[in-house]
Amino acid sequence: MNKKHTKHFCYIPFDGITIDPRGHAQLCPVWSDEADHSLHDFTKSSTTIENIFYGERIKKIREKMLNGEHINACKYCYSREQHNLESKRIKYAMSRKRFTDDITPKIKYLDISFSNQCNLGCVMCNSIHSSHWHQQEKSMPEKARNALKTHYDYNQFKPVTLQKEVLESILDNINDLELLIIKGGEPLYDKNCLAFLDKISNVKPTLKIRMVSNITAISKKTLETFSRLKDIEIFASIDGIGKTYEWIRGTNFNNIDKNFQRLLTHPNISVLGINFVLSIYNVGNMIDTINYFSKYQNNIFSQNNISIYPAIQPYLCANLLLNQHQNTIFKTIIEEIQKSAFIIPSIELQSIKNIIFNIDSAFLVINKDDDSYNRYESFIEFTNWMNTVRKFNIQDEHNYIADIINTYTEENND
Repeated sequence: MNKKHTKHFCYIPFDGITIDPRGHAQLCPVWSDEADHSLHDFTKSSTTIENIFYGERIKKIREKMLNGEHINACKYCYSREQHNLESKRIKYAMSRKRFTDDITPKIKYLDISFSNQCNLGCVMCNSIHSSHWHQQEKSMPEKARNALKTHYDYNQFKPVTLQKEVLESILDNINDLELLIIKGGEPLYDKNCLAFLDKISNVKPTLKIRMVSNITAISKKTLETFSRLKDIEIFASIDGIGKTYEWIRGTNFNNIDKNFQRLLTHPNISVLGINFVLSIYNVGNMIDTINYFSKYQNNIFSQNNISIYPAIQPYLCANLLLNQHQNTIFKTIIEEIQKSAFIIPSIELQSIKNIIFNIDSAFLVINKDDDSYNRYESFIEFTNWMNTVRKFNIQDEHNYIADIINTYTEENND
């Protein structure tokens, strides 16, 4: 039987593990609050990659998959597939080098966050993924803070840095490793990550390294390290252009633009892409962003290298759009994408539609059923607070945001 076509089988637990910024080793990078998804908690004790990957917990998950059993920790992928959306399970299977039934467990894939160290406090982020946000969060008003902590299910996040034992165990398995995915925090801001990349350049410079980065911190030393690595893929987190970008990310757009151009010409970067997180704050800036970056297309930044990821936090999700704006904005997106130099897969367009029109979809599977806050009230409070942090108003850039705030405020004053 070809296992990759069975409903509950996934290659990922047979090929590698994920370590997230909380210090949790888990089955895969897909967010889940199921107990079976977590394999080890590095905040409580240290261990090696081998002990986790060849341990009893993940072994039982593999056995269930081989027996065709339902895995609670995998409900996110199941739900996406039920809604005819691409799942991480299917995407990984399609990209896997060996399309055979050889599923002998071997560490070929690691998805790692070295820490939550980050120099930005982006609007869609949280303390788990950003040390800067952790400081910024202290000034949040009550309703906005309650909404954020309810969504991410944390009260007080304790920063974690991967221990030496873990990093050395990765190097011990470097010969079998085919792909190292590095996230954050911000990898290029994290000194431990940069030191680790330097070590890899000495022991296996040909290893494929895929990094998600805000590309703000690209020093001369970092570029020198890149010059010793032979296969680097960088996916830049860019969620708008101009003032929209600066409000969302809290840093200068022109600097990002220059850094993007620097990376375009680096000889050891094999793939350069953009990850665009779609929210209520940039749904009207998405097409402008795509069109702006079309001028940089080349052999490493191709027509397939912009990915759209809808934010699902209730207080900043694009489904906050008023009915009067939904059709107009979505129609514009579809019409302009058809003329664009980039190809946005139909699955991603369906996801955008599901979010804008609040269609029951897999994106809502991890939203918590919680009535402790009103999402419009939280959105307005969050927006006003972030306006003070950024020192300008996002509704001055996008009229549809002003309309949401005015409409909801008027309704509550009646």
